[in-house]
Amino acid sequence: MSRYRDKVLKIMLTKKEKDELMKKVRLSGMGSISKFVRTAISVNPIVKIDTSGLNEFAYQLEKIGININQIAKVANQTGNIYENEIKDIQEKINGIYKIIDEIYSLIENVKGRDV
Repeated sequence: MSRYRDKVLKIMLTKKEKDELMKKVRLSGMGSISKFVRTAISVNPIVKIDTSGLNEFAYQLEKIGININQIAKVANQTGNIYENEIKDIQEKINGIYKIIDEIYSLIENVKGRDV
């Protein structure tokens, strides 16, 4: 690869974007925007993570919260808690643990890859 650089890249930024870029350049200790961008292109991988499954995860958490509130209301009113309701919540919590394990596995796969 040639060390001679003869291509110019011009980008338009808002003041806020430019300030953020300059802050990152300063924090990187690289001294110049050019070096920062070249390093970003050649060193740092670009990883796109699909987060669509997190919507289902949040929905399931919300359902568990609703179930717990309903059980608490019945328990406060009657002094009884039904075993099938507890079992239902335990199954949903186990499902959440499974999803969390899958998320961690995906993260580990991404971290272990040379992207």
